[in-house]
Amino acid sequence: MGTCDCNVKDINDYLINDSNHLKLADFHLLCPIGRGGFGRVWKVRLKRQFNLNISDIRLQKNKSRIFAMKEMSKAKISLKKSIKSVANERKFLEKFNYNLLCNMYYAFQDEDTLYIIMDYLSGGDLRYHICRRNYFTEEETKFIAACITLNLNYIHERNVIHRDLKPENLVFGGDGYLHLTDFGIAMEYHPGEEGVVSASGTPGYMAPEAIINKPHDFAVDYFALGVIVYELMMGERPYQGRNRKEIREQMFSIEIQLDNDDLPDDWEDANIIDFINCLLARKKRKRLGYKNIHDVKEHPYFKDISWYQIENLTMNSPFVFDSEDNFDDSYVQQQENDSIYEGNKELYIFEVNESKLFKNFYFNIEDKYMKESEEKQKTQKETKTKTNFTSKTSNRKIGDDSEIVIHTVRNKSDKKKTAVFKGILPDSDNKVIKIMRKNSKPGNIKINLDKFHDDSI
Repeated sequence: MGTCDCNVKDINDYLINDSNHLKLADFHLLCPIGRGGFGRVWKVRLKRQFNLNISDIRLQKNKSRIFAMKEMSKAKISLKKSIKSVANERKFLEKFNYNLLCNMYYAFQDEDTLYIIMDYLSGGDLRYHICRRNYFTEEETKFIAACITLNLNYIHERNVIHRDLKPENLVFGGDGYLHLTDFGIAMEYHPGEEGVVSASGTPGYMAPEAIINKPHDFAVDYFALGVIVYELMMGERPYQGRNRKEIREQMFSIEIQLDNDDLPDDWEDANIIDFINCLLARKKRKRLGYKNIHDVKEHPYFKDISWYQIENLTMNSPFVFDSEDNFDDSYVQQQENDSIYEGNKELYIFEVNESKLFKNFYFNIEDKYMKESEEKQKTQKETKTKTNFTSKTSNRKIGDDSEIVIHTVRNKSDKKKTAVFKGILPDSDNKVIKIMRKNSKPGNIKINLDKFHDDSI
């Protein structure tokens, strides 16, 4: 990385948001609600009102303007060599907009920190609830599995592998629906490619091919789904170990497979046994979801699931929370420890600020909707039908190079559809004539001008 005499604040001037962009001062910091690898996660309130022209229904319903703010120290990002992974997460979140994801609404940065503003999910993560209860009902387990499956289908259809599916990255909203979050080590993958080669992930939830650093694809996420459903039903993960090596050795010494005797006494649907076994298949080619990402939804275990209702959040969730905020605050109050930095902390910040990956870090969902609306209007204007009318007698062009706007109306007398054409005569002082012709279609329409006089204009 080297040393330099540049002032970090000076070289970062071009990165700091201008007065028209969001900044930290635009939010009230209410309380810390979690801690990630690069900093805290805060519950915040946006001070100003939303842009009235936006169409996102979730923002329209969010009258309290409450969000979760993920802060990421630039120095820690550089120290952990995670510049590209953070940039990837920001890129993926911009592409996503789904009811069951933890969606991004804003992103900005200052001299020391990157910020991402996301959905505030007050139900707490799945790990929080696993640690506080020893038992999940059959209905709760199936609902969780269904929410995860829909999330995976959504991101896989957009060629993204999550690669770190685990209870800590699954968070309940206040309505009891489970949302997928944290795309820090997610990777882009296109079917037909060899696969991703990287042993990143959490050992207890990593698929066999990933834990030994072999090429992997969407199937690793379905293996993790199998581990989570197994854990909810059995109370522990299928493969145990104090570290990655022990888990890997156990995974390749025996392949965990359940039988009907493992079904809890008060559970009725034995399809969950085959569902888990198919997801935990050691060979990815035999794993449920490998051939088709929709195969998981079509498994008999989900035969009574209404995917439409869950996807649109219209089904009553089996999870009801007594408190408004469900998270463990025993660790989020800890003070930052600057002793982890080797040498000058500003040099780590300098490295991140010099990275081109963060020059366009800023994101505003309101700006995005406005831009999409403008582009849509521009496209509609460019594709507006253009037609040249031709005289039957003189073959003169009427309205040559002029724009012809076509409307469809209905004749009151015979109830038949009629097209109304507006054209400009080049030799009639740019007067507009209105011609009505029954059952006509856009194109090279020939009309006899002798039938039309000035009193019809």
